[in-house]
Amino acid sequence: YGDIESNLESGAFELLDTMILKRTAGRNSSVSIADINNDGKLDMVVGNYRGGVEFFSESEDMINAVPFAEASAKAIEVFYPNPNSTGKWRMNEFLNSKELASINIYSQQGQFVPFQVSEETLELKVKKTGVYFISFLKDNQVAYQRLVLTK
Repeated sequence: YGDIESNLESGAFELLDTMILKRTAGRNSSVSIADINNDGKLDMVVGNYRGGVEFFSESEDMINAVPFAEASAKAIEVFYPNPNSTGKWRMNEFLNSKELASINIYSQQGQFVPFQVSEETLELKVKKTGVYFISFLKDNQVAYQRLVLTK
């Protein structure tokens, strides 16, 4: 909508476009907003009915949308098995102490999820089924992975 500030009393806003990014996320989409990459700006994760996930990150002058698997330079599955029902994931690659210290996990609502990590495993302290998003450093770049906890 346009002319919002000048028409607050009348409520007569001009429809500019119904699609902000000229794309649709699909049926039954759900949005979660948090500062996932710790840059001080809000990021957005959009999931849809089919299980697709997109990561939107704010840059200086625009919003960039990338498929979640491409959000990191390394599209790898570090934590496995995924999905799982135990809330414990093994790591298929060694993460050094700096990379282990960089791990953050968020719920679909953007809330920080407590966890415990060792050299070989990562365990969620919350055992609620759902999709969780993990960010961590890998080769000095922020990497992301979706973790799915089932019944």
